[in-house]
Amino acid sequence: MKEDWQRLRLSEVAKVFDGPHATPKTVDSGPIFLGIGALQDGVINLSETRHVTAEDFVQWTRRIKPEPGDVVFSYETRLGQAAIIPQGLECCLGRRMGLVRFTSEAIDPRFFLYQYLSPQYQDFLDSKTIRGATVDRISIKEFPSFSIDVPSLPEQRRIVAILDEVFEGIATAKTNVERNLQSARSIFTNCLDAMLGRSTWGRRTLGELCDSVEYGSSAKSKADDGVPVLRMGNIQDGGIHWDRLVYTDDKDEIEKYLLKRNDVLFNRTNSPELVGKTAVYKGERPAIFAGYLIRINRKEELLDADFLCYFLNSQAAIDYGKKVVISSVNQANINGTKLKSYPIPAPPLAEQLVVVEKLKRISEATRRFEDLCLRKLAALDELKRSLLYQAFNGQLASARQTKTTPQPALQTTTPEFAANVIALAHGRHERQKREKTFGHVKEQKVLHLVESIGKMDLGRRPMRDAAGPNDFQHMLRAEEWAKANGFFEMAKRGEGYEFKKLSAFDERMSSAARALGPYLPQLERVIDLLVPMDKEEAEVFATVHAAWNNLLIDGADVTDTAIVSAAREDWHADKLNISEHKFRSAIELIRQKGLVPDGTAQYVGGQQSLL
Repeated sequence: MKEDWQRLRLSEVAKVFDGPHATPKTVDSGPIFLGIGALQDGVINLSETRHVTAEDFVQWTRRIKPEPGDVVFSYETRLGQAAIIPQGLECCLGRRMGLVRFTSEAIDPRFFLYQYLSPQYQDFLDSKTIRGATVDRISIKEFPSFSIDVPSLPEQRRIVAILDEVFEGIATAKTNVERNLQSARSIFTNCLDAMLGRSTWGRRTLGELCDSVEYGSSAKSKADDGVPVLRMGNIQDGGIHWDRLVYTDDKDEIEKYLLKRNDVLFNRTNSPELVGKTAVYKGERPAIFAGYLIRINRKEELLDADFLCYFLNSQAAIDYGKKVVISSVNQANINGTKLKSYPIPAPPLAEQLVVVEKLKRISEATRRFEDLCLRKLAALDELKRSLLYQAFNGQLASARQTKTTPQPALQTTTPEFAANVIALAHGRHERQKREKTFGHVKEQKVLHLVESIGKMDLGRRPMRDAAGPNDFQHMLRAEEWAKANGFFEMAKRGEGYEFKKLSAFDERMSSAARALGPYLPQLERVIDLLVPMDKEEAEVFATVHAAWNNLLIDGADVTDTAIVSAAREDWHADKLNISEHKFRSAIELIRQKGLVPDGTAQYVGGQQSLL
């Protein structure tokens, strides 16, 4: 907090109210029933508004009737969400919603709203969160005792004016990017439907083009060890997502349901909007399939696997599925008999392969553009978060006051910059309560991927090491700088190392935030990729990415088998202690995240030993 700001309790300047503890019967028109789902990052979204009758509105506003300038917030489930009541909105509060009404004219409600949404206050709210068995919550009784940091009213208004102006521009930019993203997806869908809807092709039923359809295993699976059992959640975007897996070691089940390359899997039971999604198994690793999936045993001389998959995911197939689906409460089913009745275009196999190749090229181009749009959206969200951080760290004010004397940018190749990156990475692990996974291995993988994925030059010269791509001396120089400047040290603990904050940590972290500000989108994108991983997962992921990039630089054929060989057998003898399927899972994750190497990252050379 800046020296000229005050720290006040909310109860000193505002009253806090709780919404009703029940839900009224909603109707199609009338006063608005404001549920917590309408609170979206500082804005009230009325796109899915519910209403109450005039009679119920009177009852539901007896405790408190929202007025313009009131700040409403969620104190259960959607914690951290808040918005301000605008002029002209007549509404009553929903369950799990609180309201702050300022009694002092010394507080601008929008200033409080922005402070509430800032990273600093979100961290504070997280520290006050009561973790429940079913939902997390903040104590509405304790909320008035929460503190806020307050400058003078003119300074509040100045900060609000800056944030309002910038956030309006960010909102416009996000709208444009989201429109482009939707257009890209529509282009592929339109191409898919056009290519598969040619009137010159005859139509046959799927049953005529396959030998049989086969339901998957209904045996009980287990949480780990064995052969993966693919379930409906693993079917995504026409492919297999190798996460949230369950396993089996039942030999009879494995023999009966073991998948073969180019097996087509159809999701027969799911929610109404997801039933019928289809994927092709490409032999990434041994697996069987569960009972809510159907394997289509096609006649390979008549029907290509990818052609069939594209068709079953097309709008024509979705529309036909709606005609034959059997629906119950929140669940829909298309059984094997119904599936075999699907009318499907039946060009000669050679034409199918031509169509598939064209669709693959369009799909790949679309995915690259989608990834670009998603990165832009993430960067805009991060810019907003960064500005909020600066505003309530006293930096937004000083940025304008010192505009004529800018400080030189910190070079990314310095030990100080690398130390700042390490501290940022630890902080984001700590926020997710994953700091115990952050030791030397993860520290090194962060630095490597910041270069290879984030496209930032840290001055490293990575080598192949038992723990993956590594420049240990570069990391040591960063740690030495951090320790000499009272920032942090990586302290030995048992067989590993842990991050330890030193006396000047808070001061150095403030400087780090300023130095890293322009790079935060790409830094946090990389770091947040690694936060959920354990040490071995991070090691395998970084190694696979580096080996893949090496193959591209070498001009070698890049197949999944070649990547696994380069990252496992040819990398370091210790890698053989890690099962092959973990390397294949990393390959799949890299594709899912749109992080396929392009051969522009540094080549990772000969082996180096950890000191």
